[in-house]
Amino acid sequence: MFKKIIVAAGFFGLVIAAKAQTVSEALKMLNYERYGSAAQMLEKITVREPANAEAWYWLAQVYLQQPDRDLEKSRSVIESGSSKNRNNLLLEVARAQIGLLGNDASGADQQLRQLYSANSQDLRIVKAIIRARLSAATRSSYSGLTGEALRSASSKFESLVINEKEKYKSQLTKAYAYLAGHYTNSGTNKEKAIGYIKKYLELDPGNAQMKAALEKLGGQ
Repeated sequence: MFKKIIVAAGFFGLVIAAKAQTVSEALKMLNYERYGSAAQMLEKITVREPANAEAWYWLAQVYLQQPDRDLEKSRSVIESGSSKNRNNLLLEVARAQIGLLGNDASGADQQLRQLYSANSQDLRIVKAIIRARLSAATRSSYSGLTGEALRSASSKFESLVINEKEKYKSQLTKAYAYLAGHYTNSGTNKEKAIGYIKKYLELDPGNAQMKAALEKLGGQ
């Protein structure tokens, strides 16, 4: 009987570990830009574990990060997740992120500031807030976010993930590319443009486009 209990407990532990790992596996799919696979995995988790706010959050991120960004679908995901996870901070950040990408940039920006002010010691929430700002700043047409504001967010983001640069390489390079483009096109600060191109090349030294941009600015 005692052996049966041990075996059952061990099996139960493996099941829990498998469920926890599924979110991790879905994030791997997202990092590989396999959006369909990531969405399927996360949808299964939300059905099986409706109280798993992290799964709802990342499912919304899949729809926000895919090339054909789907704001309506991501909004629907967050509404469904919020109905099962009342007042969850991670989902509140995602809701503001959708507003930032939609037609309520000003209101969403204020909400993100309030969330940051109240939760500045919560690394998970701070990362989500910065991810929200970067997603808005790196879209093809943005509003409500200045180059200086993005610089500040990028700086905080970089300090948070100093030991996880490979994991967040995609977001960092997007931020650096945007900042370099902002300072180059606006003509406000050539040295900053050069500096951000060099930061980009530290992460992706073989990028021919950024090398050409650096040479054009006389940074080599």
